Amino acid sequence: MNVVLVGGGSSAHALVPLLSKHGHTVSVLTRRPMEWQRQIDLLVADKDDVVQHCISGKLSLATQLPEQVIPQAEIIILCLPVHQYRTALNWIAPFIRNDSMVFVGTMYGQAGFNWMFKEISDKFNLTKINYFAIGLLPWMARTVKYGHSVKSWLGPQKRNLVATSTPGCYQYLSETILEDLAGKLFLDGYFVKASDFISISLSVDNQIIHPSRCYAIYKQNPNGWHDEKEVPYFYKDYDDESSKILEKIDNEYIQIKNGIKNKFTNHKFEHLLGYMELEDFTYGEIYHDIKESFIHSTTLANIRTPVYFNGKVFEIDFNHRFFVDDIGYGLCVARWFAEQFNIETPMIDEIIHWVSKIKGEIFIKNNKIIYDPNRIGTPETYGLFLGESVT
Repeated sequence: MNVVLVGGGSSAHALVPLLSKHGHTVSVLTRRPMEWQRQIDLLVADKDDVVQHCISGKLSLATQLPEQVIPQAEIIILCLPVHQYRTALNWIAPFIRNDSMVFVGTMYGQAGFNWMFKEISDKFNLTKINYFAIGLLPWMARTVKYGHSVKSWLGPQKRNLVATSTPGCYQYLSETILEDLAGKLFLDGYFVKASDFISISLSVDNQIIHPSRCYAIYKQNPNGWHDEKEVPYFYKDYDDESSKILEKIDNEYIQIKNGIKNKFTNHKFEHLLGYMELEDFTYGEIYHDIKESFIHSTTLANIRTPVYFNGKVFEIDFNHRFFVDDIGYGLCVARWFAEQFNIETPMIDEIIHWVSKIKGEIFIKNNKIIYDPNRIGTPETYGLFLGESVT
């Protein structure tokens, strides 16, 4: 396949060797094309962060000009932070051919990729394009050197959800690239067709994990740290307070999901899962509590808390995607749904108000999520309301 990766995130770095090694032609559309070399290395490490082997792949082209790669693309995959999806789609849409054999998707489906694509499809008359969204990255990856190498840790997801615009879209992706994204690398892991997009949009993963953990860390260390070594690991040092906050948010999401199920009774929503259910489904391991699911994770152990040095101390980085993505395109989206069903969300509200105070940005006004298409990705941003199209 002719695959174009839009953006230079860690997932793009990993996809170049994964896809090219299995015969696909891979190009990258990026603002920084000169920093990409032709060979991209995927370093596969064990749980102790020791590299076990390297998978090298060939990059066909890196460019900042969509007209050079998008018209020939058969599969286009966004490898960007969630808050950049809409901008990226508008950037590439004029060059996408309106062809039923073109597939546009994202490696991470939080915040209604189907809503975004419907807006773009209507705007540019892309009526024949297939689209898809993967629920979670099939592996944990972090860029080692931009445009050169990326590291992944052993222990991929056993099951990977993917939502598609049509059953035929899923079948085609299964026959072309899905297995190349997970199973062939680790000899494990496979994709499952999600019953709907909303199950991925409201996935109780990053959007509830990141803000809740950051909030717990901040409450215990509001003045920051003088030594970066004092900053707790994000998952390896996961504590009871973090677990309690996440559990409260998860319970509020469950209420919201029940509201969706009661509203749209013609859907099964078999993948609209709670946190522990999603963990069991994704990793195939039975955990007894939230804390245990993090501190024993082999893939998350080396992830650090996002901080920056302000000249005096190290403090949590509120400009990190943990906040830009997971508040405006995570908790705010869930809060919007809660409003439609008159559901109270005290823990979600507490975290949103905390971030609002720190950043000086308003997310809730008059007890409602405000309309701000530049920062908040609720359905109304894309001209949608509580109808069938939101699922």
